[in-house]
Amino acid sequence: MKPYLSIVATSRNDNHGKDLLKRMEYFISGVIQQSNRYKIPVELIIVEWNPPKDKKNLPEVLHIGDTGEYCIVRNIEVSEELHLSFRRREHNLPLYQMIAKNVGIRRAKGEFVLATNIDLLFSNELFEWFSKKELRPDMLYRANRYDIDNNLPENGTIDEWLEFAKNHIVRENTFHGSRMVESWRYASIHNDDTVPGQKIPNGGIAVYGNASGDFQLLHKSIWEKTRGYVEWDEFSFHMDSIFEYAGVLSTQKEVILPDEFCAYHIEHGEGYKFDDTESMNNKVKKESTGRILGAELRVWGELMARERRAFVFNRENWGLSQYELPETVFTGSNS
Repeated sequence: MKPYLSIVATSRNDNHGKDLLKRMEYFISGVIQQSNRYKIPVELIIVEWNPPKDKKNLPEVLHIGDTGEYCIVRNIEVSEELHLSFRRREHNLPLYQMIAKNVGIRRAKGEFVLATNIDLLFSNELFEWFSKKELRPDMLYRANRYDIDNNLPENGTIDEWLEFAKNHIVRENTFHGSRMVESWRYASIHNDDTVPGQKIPNGGIAVYGNASGDFQLLHKSIWEKTRGYVEWDEFSFHMDSIFEYAGVLSTQKEVILPDEFCAYHIEHGEGYKFDDTESMNNKVKKESTGRILGAELRVWGELMARERRAFVFNRENWGLSQYELPETVFTGSNS
């Protein structure tokens, strides 16, 4: 059956952030359980970018199990050769996260496409809402992200993991900013009286750019119109926020879903955290010679807002559409 929803993420077997495969298996299993429980035709696309030569590929090491009647898991592989074709400078960046997501988005078969990451759990309320098929093609949907302790129960169910998640939140990431739960340390992005899409004094508009790469949900036609994330030879920081401006200006409205329709992010090392910017800066210095700075992001956002249109940064062959890429498909019959 044709999928209603395509969920796209990227990874490689390099133990990024430690316990990578375990976090991926929580994510994959959660999507499989929820799509079958709520009877939503879902394809989960994992883009395996530049697989390490000294490690087995993801289909060989992930324990996916039975995907059931309503879910298909696709693993699309992008070779080292194609990875190197994007390189314009000297660096050690092993994965172009946003270009990889474009690969999956371009090949997605669902009516709607959710770009996300491989270490998230989605609330049951969100999937129950998906089952009503009330998504609109002229909206950009965003969800709040809650970072949780990574000691989830092993061999559990999605219900057990979500119960654990609700009771072990360490950080909240919302439209207005991020907050540490225990210390109440807070990093503000928008003032409390700012609303999405509203004009702000510097000529831009207020968009939900906080942790946006974890949940950007749009109709497939909008992804095609905007040509996805920028395909630049840089660390992926802020590329998702540039797309947020493009997505907002290509739709009628940016919709922030109710709090119960949230995503839980399994805590790990090496990812960006507002309370530990040093780790992120060290990772950028180690892997890449450049990233988009906050000032550059604001300039792009202001320019698009002033011209009232989304800028298209990529060529027609975005997402490596000119290539036939190796793919492994897992369904209920062959997992």
